[in-house]
Amino acid sequence: MYKSLAAIHLKKNKNLILDEISFSSPSFDEVVLKNTYAGICHSQLINLSRTPGCPELLGHEGTAEVVAVGNKVKHVKEGDKVIVSWMPNHSSKNQEYLKWTSFNYKNVNYKSLIYNWSTYSKINSQFVSKLNKNENSKMHSIMGCAVISAYLAVEKIVNKKNFNSLVLGAGGLGSLAINALKNLKAKNNIVLDKNTKKLLFAKKMGCTHLINNTKENLEEKVMRITKNEGLDYIFDFTGNKSLQESCFKILKKGNPGYSVGGTLAIIGFSYDDISFSAKNLLMNNQTIVGMRGGWCDSKKDFPKLKSKINNNTINIKNIITEEHELKNINNVIKKFKDNKILGRAVIKL
Repeated sequence: MYKSLAAIHLKKNKNLILDEISFSSPSFDEVVLKNTYAGICHSQLINLSRTPGCPELLGHEGTAEVVAVGNKVKHVKEGDKVIVSWMPNHSSKNQEYLKWTSFNYKNVNYKSLIYNWSTYSKINSQFVSKLNKNENSKMHSIMGCAVISAYLAVEKIVNKKNFNSLVLGAGGLGSLAINALKNLKAKNNIVLDKNTKKLLFAKKMGCTHLINNTKENLEEKVMRITKNEGLDYIFDFTGNKSLQESCFKILKKGNPGYSVGGTLAIIGFSYDDISFSAKNLLMNNQTIVGMRGGWCDSKKDFPKLKSKINNNTINIKNIITEEHELKNINNVIKKFKDNKILGRAVIKL
């Protein structure tokens, strides 16, 4: 039997409870982890905004050391360093995704998916990928969600040179997207946010133009910057319906037989449906794509991303701006809700 301190979500808009959980040895396809670092993601604010049906454990990106493995787990072994990610390490058409495991809290057994806001975890082995012993655990701790959702997404979409781009939202994911767009040599690497400090942080990450949408007109400024060409790419991390609908006015229009129009990549989670003209989308040769996890293929993409983190092509050193202990998790979440974290915050376990 394993015991662990964990952050437990019991009721919406209430502090997480730090308390002890326990769990049994891993089944045939599970692993037990001693967590090293865990990222804090905006999607977890969605979890915290509703009351779960039972005690809920959170965290879906990070790094860890393998403590024990089930007898059918082959891709990692006891003692390995690993990346924790909601993106499955091995996937197939018929594979069951998001396999549940179990934990005990106050003498009651509950089910859980991936979690790592805890000193130890027991999760399905599909959520871990091997990290080399010489690879830095902190620098790779946000690869499992933030890097694939932002940096990789940009790499998967951009297929032009000398292009105009816009990032909506200058948070942790937006900063990674700006980093990628800079590396891909965007002609105009524009970022929009309502937070002045985040905009200035984005400037340090490599954007060329800033737009504060509480003070400036998005359409007018984009058209001025691009000399009325419009945008080749827009990466939306806000999930804001109004901003998404504004994008169609500033996406580049394609010319039949000569060029395609701009692409809107929706990455930020949203509950709202957007309105747009299918006719205009067709006539302008424009594209809307949904990009969950940057269309990541772990087997192919993780090694490439690890290499870019190792050589600082992906500028994790500047994007991870804060490191906290698990005991301070509620203070960090409040700071996150209040929009006071620049870049990405991590928990050191």
